[in-house]
Amino acid sequence: MTAQPIDSNLQLAQQDAQPAQEQVVKIFEYNAQALALLGIRTSVAVATVLAIPDAVALIPGSTTVTAWILALVGCWTAALVLWFVFFVGFLHMMRILTGGIRLDGEGIRLWRFGKLIAWSKIKAVSIEDEHLFSKIFSYDHCVKRLTIFVPLDVGKGLIAGFGKVAAGKNASGSASEVPSLVVPHYVPSFFFTQTQFADLCTAISERTFALPVEAVPVLLAPVQVLPALRQTHKFVLCQRIVVSLLVACGIGMFMARKAVVLYSYNEGLKLYREGSFQRAEQCFSTATHFEPTFAPAWHGLAGSEFNLARFDSASEHWKEALKWKPDYVEAKVSLAYLSLQQRDFQQCEKLLRSALALDPANSVAMLNRADLNMRTGHIREAIQDARLVISQEPDRNSRETFMATCLLAQAKVLQGKSAEALQLLAPLPVSAERLRGGENLSYRLLVGAQAFLATGQISKADKLTRLALQRGQNIDALLVMAQVKTASKDYETAQSILDRCRATMPNNPWIYIRSAELDAAMHNSDSALANLKKAEDCRPADALSLSSIARLYLSFGAKQKAIEAARTSLKLEPVNPWALQIIERTMPPRALN
Repeated sequence: MTAQPIDSNLQLAQQDAQPAQEQVVKIFEYNAQALALLGIRTSVAVATVLAIPDAVALIPGSTTVTAWILALVGCWTAALVLWFVFFVGFLHMMRILTGGIRLDGEGIRLWRFGKLIAWSKIKAVSIEDEHLFSKIFSYDHCVKRLTIFVPLDVGKGLIAGFGKVAAGKNASGSASEVPSLVVPHYVPSFFFTQTQFADLCTAISERTFALPVEAVPVLLAPVQVLPALRQTHKFVLCQRIVVSLLVACGIGMFMARKAVVLYSYNEGLKLYREGSFQRAEQCFSTATHFEPTFAPAWHGLAGSEFNLARFDSASEHWKEALKWKPDYVEAKVSLAYLSLQQRDFQQCEKLLRSALALDPANSVAMLNRADLNMRTGHIREAIQDARLVISQEPDRNSRETFMATCLLAQAKVLQGKSAEALQLLAPLPVSAERLRGGENLSYRLLVGAQAFLATGQISKADKLTRLALQRGQNIDALLVMAQVKTASKDYETAQSILDRCRATMPNNPWIYIRSAELDAAMHNSDSALANLKKAEDCRPADALSLSSIARLYLSFGAKQKAIEAARTSLKLEPVNPWALQIIERTMPPRALN
């Protein structure tokens, strides 16, 4: 609101306050319809301001101008509704707490628990039109402001001394009657109906100056108070200019920063979906630079770094996302997947439990838990989670259903039912052009390659593995390629791949298991047994790798070592079928008890 200067256009009543008879108590309560009107008028302006950064932020994700306009209208409407609901709710809470303005024979209380302003303390009253406020918020009538001026209660000390000196100069020794400074108390008209506000103005002006003035621009004050009013007016005017500049700068900086952050974030999401992870990383990094507390930007940055094989940075930034949003399920699941890839099964399980506690029906979390159970030999639990995801997904072509189908096919391969696995995988695409978005195509290619390899179709397995490696040369893809090269008797290439894997992740038992299989193909039993021993020593141990170690020990005639590995596997998974088969084959029936 803006203050009009005190000039000749305002009516000046140069009269001293006249004593009046005791009045009955009058309470002017805030009007519910006026508060609702204030909510409506302000919501349009506020929603428009808030939509400005959204207009910039929506550009990357909009394919056409029409789509951009529709998305912007949606954001504007949401901001309008939210502001109206919460602002009007706040105003009604304030209405209940304040209890309105109370007038009685002693003075005025501007709210229920406010300090009493005695009638004798009121030195001036003004009523002003607020044209700018009325135009900004589209009022069909001019909003007004009632201002009640009372002497400054300076108290004691330095300020008190200043007040006394000033008072003496202004009033020639009558400091107790003429104040040097006055304090304004504002009462805006938008809390009341026009009739209520006019009655309030009339009641106050009649009681203080014996002039029943309605809600028209006017200043009522004795002549001797004018110097104090001028000083107060100058101070308030300067204060408003400074505050307005600070607010304008603050809002401008906030909107500019929000626009940069949201634009960078949305541009990063677009690039991420397109597979441009390096450019996406730059966009997410810009968003986190301007808004360090924006958890989704840290999540996007970590995801880009993960796809660029910067696993340490990815882990750090996912933890940063969780620092600012501890209940961020997506970040927990992503960090769990990274832990799974690094074979930190305990941390992976902990994160997945936390994520599922927050969102028990989260399909991605259940798929990661199924992947964890698959890798650790808990096949039945993995199958249950995969089937549950398929049953609860409404879209049969979703990326969650895609991944769940791949997990079921992987279970079939492990169970020795590779033909059934190929049947499950047959409807799923093998090229990126046929994907809808977000599907884990690499995993589908690797599972298909393993199924073809198990059925002796080495050329098809080689083709799918090469396609997977084109998408990313991770340990899983390299190990499958080593299997393919071993099956096709390209032992030198297989050995080179395994050496590369060993240098990258020396604690992965599958590297040594595949090396032992390569040694077996080359009839090098001593090296194979050494590799199996290294695989057995890898930590953390899991039931699936231990059962494979036991099987290979048995193929080399190391019966006792096979039994020990199978027993260790059964401790981790008591119903492990592969370990149970090895025990049954190597021990007499009476020893099973």
